[in-house]
Amino acid sequence: MPRRLRLSIALLSLGACLALAIYGVSPGRLACRGIDLPSALAGEPDVVMLGDSHVCSQTWEGEFPDIAIATRGRGGRTTRELLAWTDEVRRLQPQLVVLIAGTNDVVRRRALSEAVADYRRLVARLRPASALVLVSIPPCSSSLCDSPEQRRWIMDYNEEVEGIARESGSGFVDLHAALNDGEGGFATALTRDGAHVNAAGLARWKSLLRPWLEPYRRR
Repeated sequence: MPRRLRLSIALLSLGACLALAIYGVSPGRLACRGIDLPSALAGEPDVVMLGDSHVCSQTWEGEFPDIAIATRGRGGRTTRELLAWTDEVRRLQPQLVVLIAGTNDVVRRRALSEAVADYRRLVARLRPASALVLVSIPPCSSSLCDSPEQRRWIMDYNEEVEGIARESGSGFVDLHAALNDGEGGFATALTRDGAHVNAAGLARWKSLLRPWLEPYRRR
């Protein structure tokens, strides 16, 4: 293993210990509380993970230690609220932005047309400066978003996201297809609470992301 990569992993491990000692939570939860941990790799990030709790509850810097990744986003944010983050993301000048947003729109029962319009604005603000990978939102078996109408909303929304990816020349990752139980719900073996991935679900997500992130490895 290269010395630089060993040092990066060691720094991430130290960061995890400090996060637990100082904040009482894992570093994967800090971004959701308004505290961002930088990648252990020096310099500007090559990749930014932008989104809601699906993004900020994971430690992407640890999952892909040989890629300079920054996490931006907050739990509970809708597509409209994430628009406020686009200027900061552009200032970071990443080569790639991975975007997942929309679950909180369905939780708040926003009109599908409004959520899609805001998602298009997100893509329009980010696309000129960075390549994009758009991620479909996962299924939901939580009481917050598990009605038949909400399951239909999620399916229709993800079709729109896939269409926006084609129109904008962006990549597309179908996370919903990888995590659903065949009936529109979240497969119980892949979720910790009916709305977010567990370790097994994260492993599936990583396998889908890896081909898109591979070009940005710092060897």
